[in-house]
Amino acid sequence: MIKKIIVLLLLPSLWACSHLSSEASLSNAVKTVNIKPTYIEVVGEKLIPDNLSGDGHGVLEATLFITANVAQEKQAPSSTLQMALSYFENYKRYEFAVIGGRKIALKESHISTSFCSEHCTATQYFNFPITNALLQQSAATQLVFELQNNNGSNKLIFSLPGGYIKALLDSATVNRKTVVPAKQLKSHDLLAISQGLFVKATQNEKEIFTEWAFKNRKEASAALDSESQILTMLVYWFEQADSAQKAEILSWIISL
Repeated sequence: MIKKIIVLLLLPSLWACSHLSSEASLSNAVKTVNIKPTYIEVVGEKLIPDNLSGDGHGVLEATLFITANVAQEKQAPSSTLQMALSYFENYKRYEFAVIGGRKIALKESHISTSFCSEHCTATQYFNFPITNALLQQSAATQLVFELQNNNGSNKLIFSLPGGYIKALLDSATVNRKTVVPAKQLKSHDLLAISQGLFVKATQNEKEIFTEWAFKNRKEASAALDSESQILTMLVYWFEQADSAQKAEILSWIISL
């Protein structure tokens, strides 16, 4: 119980450092760049978005950051927006994001917290996916999204500057040349990469990939659409393999 209380107290502090804003210089918007086998992952610094919700709708604090996944060759996982939102607790919990014409369920990333003194406040920690096409489009202007509660009676509208997104995408472009193209990898490299990914996969992901790979071992006749980063990468490397390399990968899976 004590450990849980400590965790709940620490979570808000993770977001309490200095943040960027739409009025500040965005030249330092990039926090980290991670070179993945098939794409570049660029994590942005935390930013205070502009609240376009009129009277603020009870919002006390909002901070967010974007993780942009930019494909090196064929595909990359969806990018994500991670947000911490504090508001007066008399407002209902937010469940959905509306962005780019799509309504998406929010995914909780940390346990929500609440605090009462003179007034009670709640803080939600959540994320939702953003298509890479929308990121590219928003880099020249701004990214606007809406948060809604379960029945849509409470709505918040936020925006973040296109310059923030452009900084992330530009960083990916600069680092793109450091990724090794799949065609330059040797057979044992492809097998080793596939093995490493398969070991990290959940049991459900292993079963989904194995079934798909056996059906598509001769030629890729059916795409495997998934938000799972592991599955996306397993499929990518399997599609890069020739028939002999595919047989090697499948033989290894059977041997487990």
